[in-house]
Amino acid sequence: MLMSELAQADVIIAGAGPAGLAAAFACQDEGLKPVVADTSRTASAAAAKGRSAALFNKTIAFLQRLGVWEACQDAAEPLKTLQFVDDTGRIPRAPDCAFHAVEIGEGAFGCNVANADLARAFAAEAERRGILAIAPGRLTGLSSGATGARAAFEDGTRLDAPLVIAADGRNSATREAAGIRSFSWAYGQIALAGSFSHERPHNGVCIEFHRQAGPFTLIPLPGNRSSFVWSERKADAERLLALDAAAFAVEAGKASHFALGHISDPSERAAFPLSTVLVREYGLARVALVGEAAHAVPPIGAQGLNLGFRDVETLAALAGEARRRGEDIGGDALLRAYTAARRGDILSRTLGLDLLNRSLLSGFFPLQAGRGLGLLALGTAGPLRRAFMRRGIAPANFL
Repeated sequence: MLMSELAQADVIIAGAGPAGLAAAFACQDEGLKPVVADTSRTASAAAAKGRSAALFNKTIAFLQRLGVWEACQDAAEPLKTLQFVDDTGRIPRAPDCAFHAVEIGEGAFGCNVANADLARAFAAEAERRGILAIAPGRLTGLSSGATGARAAFEDGTRLDAPLVIAADGRNSATREAAGIRSFSWAYGQIALAGSFSHERPHNGVCIEFHRQAGPFTLIPLPGNRSSFVWSERKADAERLLALDAAAFAVEAGKASHFALGHISDPSERAAFPLSTVLVREYGLARVALVGEAAHAVPPIGAQGLNLGFRDVETLAALAGEARRRGEDIGGDALLRAYTAARRGDILSRTLGLDLLNRSLLSGFFPLQAGRGLGLLALGTAGPLRRAFMRRGIAPANFL
């Protein structure tokens, strides 16, 4: 690729995962020229390993506009019901609670698709669009001034643009280089992710077992197959990872109380430590944060990637509006507007998921009682149930 092409970029995007490529597509649709710097091919490959993405309807509509969804929709499975089951073994036991998409006039809340299928769809669309993409290695320097930012990379590449989008994950080097302060805490849990076949049909029901070690979630895939995210204390997670496929299937069947019958044919398992990441602001010094560079949450309620795509949609719309008005697309005014637009959605969900995860790990009775009363109210109060479901799949007044 010619350096003259790179020099014409309006936006530098650090990170080539779904959030980074979505940012490239959305910026391009707003008339901006992006360049994508894959700062860690290893991380990009690891993100697709074994995992799936439960995408809500508004996210799917966004991916349709980007031209991505059509390439992976045949490999996706609709999520018609979300069921929460208290499996903590504590007394009093929180009531089970099921939410049905038809209650809010939807055929499904969204769809579940394997990360590998989603990644292939993004790669195909990037090629079709002719997105400028490089693999310059890790970020080694970042500076900003009145008219633009300069990013330097491990292989000596230097890129200039008015706006830098950090989509390089929860340990974002771009966020750190921009001087954006982050706060993080770990839970002592490791999540295992993968998929397996099962004896009975799932009927589009996503089941989330709330256990003392963290949630164990079954998410439907096409056919008699589901993906799972299984949170455990570190020692138990390492034990499960060491099991062969047959022994792991037995353990998964027990953990799921055989809700889908006997388990078989588990995929390769991925594992990742659980933590929460919050940041002080979502844009500073010509850098805007999206995806896990802006927030990271426990894998409860399918919020993480959906939040990241809403970051991208909001940021691209603001940058497009600024371009049309002849304003600086990476200036302080845009970054303040972006922070204001995203803060409520991100903070409410991040802190809510943190509290729910802590309520599972803690034996503190008032916290347990609060979770039980909350589920009881959601299970019995119709207007509250419907409001919770609508709020769960998208914030009010989003775009």
